[in-house]
Amino acid sequence: RCQRHGHRHTGFDALDRLKNLKGGGKILKSLINYKMGQLLFAQKDFPGAYDYFSKVEPVGYSKAYAEVNIPENLKLKAEMMAGRCLVEDGKGAEAIRHFEKLLDNNFYYKSFGEILTLLALSKAKAGRPDEAKALYLRVINEYKKSPQSAAACYALGLLYEKTFGDLENAFKYFAMASLEYPDCDEAKLAAERNKSLRSLRFLLLNPDSLLVVDTTLTKQDSMHLDSLKRTSKIRRLFSAADLFLFSLSNGDSAVLRYREILSQDTGGDSTLSLTEAKMKALYAIGWIHKHLAGRPSEADTLFREVILRFPATEYAKASQRALGEPLTIQTREDSVRTRYLSAESLYYHLGDCLAALRAFDVF
Repeated sequence: RCQRHGHRHTGFDALDRLKNLKGGGKILKSLINYKMGQLLFAQKDFPGAYDYFSKVEPVGYSKAYAEVNIPENLKLKAEMMAGRCLVEDGKGAEAIRHFEKLLDNNFYYKSFGEILTLLALSKAKAGRPDEAKALYLRVINEYKKSPQSAAACYALGLLYEKTFGDLENAFKYFAMASLEYPDCDEAKLAAERNKSLRSLRFLLLNPDSLLVVDTTLTKQDSMHLDSLKRTSKIRRLFSAADLFLFSLSNGDSAVLRYREILSQDTGGDSTLSLTEAKMKALYAIGWIHKHLAGRPSEADTLFREVILRFPATEYAKASQRALGEPLTIQTREDSVRTRYLSAESLYYHLGDCLAALRAFDVF
């Protein structure tokens, strides 16, 4: 019986029941292999999932197993999932060959739109974004008003946003996904991302130019843009970085905005000085390198820079913790607290009133 990390997975219980059915030959074997592949894919065991998907054979409906839910075109579904395993496992070139082979099989012509989208994803992952873009556009043009077109719009929006850094085109294709086929997962994901990108456009572009050229703005949008004109550039950059990081899970784009803050010579406002802004930005870049980008040595360098440039601050303390070092840094508040407790101890524990008064006089 299959176990993961000492806990039984309910999906594996279901597979055990399938295995106990008598007979079935390749029908049940293929269904079990497909389900095993799905479970391992969900657990990010992509090589293991690929092996199971590859064992699925072409099967059809069987009256003997009418009560068993056998997906239509099970073999094709397994082939596409096997290709996704290759993509997720970083085997882009192998994934490209896999999906191109599927396109050579005319028996799968009804699913060519989905296969082309997966082929585009493989090319994007393999460092061939221009070829990926061309394939996405082909799907959008050839499969209009379909789930395939909506999925391609969403994927193309992600490509523009994350690879090309073109937020305007990303915004365009996320918006288009809902128009192509609103009742699918990709259209809903695109709508969420579109909402975040709309906020980013307001933060990063010139408010005055948006008020002139964007005919889709509502009265509420115009009021929001007016308020942004009174917000410091550093505040807007922080808000944009937060959107990239927490709403769009795009650490690289967040880092670009934090670095832009570090390059500012003037800025800040009554509640956020330029020095504090740079301190926060430098620490944030280190955090992204450490926790999201998998670049621990670069992160450690940045944390040490925070400690050097901004000693006796909360961010210096946080950097020391991130480096795994004993906490020796004290902020001004920490020092005041330590002196106060020392003075209090002189009075209450040692009974030395004069020494306590001299210590309290420091405050």
